[in-house]
Amino acid sequence: MAFTAWALTPSLSHRTPPIGVFLAGAMKLAIPLLAAVIGLWWGAFAYRLHGSPPWLDDPTRCAHCGYPKRGLPEPRCPECGRPFERLG
Repeated sequence: MAFTAWALTPSLSHRTPPIGVFLAGAMKLAIPLLAAVIGLWWGAFAYRLHGSPPWLDDPTRCAHCGYPKRGLPEPRCPECGRPFERLG
């Protein structure tokens, strides 16, 4: 709103906009960008701390999505559609 009032005022058209206009615009971009960077960093940290998902080592679950394989009528995961070997 401040930028619109500044841009429409004829007596101020030859001057640069106030610094607050630029800071407000920069904050609209900086805050979501900072949140994304923190989220990605936290996800990478949590993955390194806990390792791979627990179902990757479990032969009774789909290696791709973790869906339980017991009792399925065919050797295909109903969740992700990937084929797998039947349990012995």
